[in-house]
Amino acid sequence: MAFQAVILDLFGTLIDERAEEYSVMMRTIALLLGVSDDALYAAADAGRRDLGTYRSVSLQFQVLCMKLGVSPAPDHVAAAIEEYTQMHNRRLVPRDGVLATLTAIGGQGLKRGLISNASQVIVDLWPDTAFPPYFEDSLFSCQVKIVKPDPAIYLLACNHLGVSPADCL
Repeated sequence: MAFQAVILDLFGTLIDERAEEYSVMMRTIALLLGVSDDALYAAADAGRRDLGTYRSVSLQFQVLCMKLGVSPAPDHVAAAIEEYTQMHNRRLVPRDGVLATLTAIGGQGLKRGLISNASQVIVDLWPDTAFPPYFEDSLFSCQVKIVKPDPAIYLLACNHLGVSPADCL
């Protein structure tokens, strides 16, 4: 069977998870907001972020502070948002060999698509990464309001690429 397109994932596939750096970021944000690490993790609610509940990172942090029942100083909130944004920016670096692989896939005439369960911060940072030129289409769950593994997001990606699911790897 000859495929016409390849759809890839972002986290853990094209980029490293950087779990330790994520943990350090969460500790820093907890300190800035004046809450425990456990309380921050409990309130963070990745599912709502990935479904596009928050139109901006600022709104995400406003809701987070309300859920935590805290009113930190505005400069602490701004520093927390900066920490969050910069950590995600550092994560959006291609793994070794990824860009060469994406180039080879495109060189074989295959369309390249991306599906990622991602929050608004990833969408905001995406255009300034190395990745956009290597994809004919990129779908982020927060924009399409569908998260993996829902088959609808895969069908949407195939539709955007103009291929049938049977012709897509």
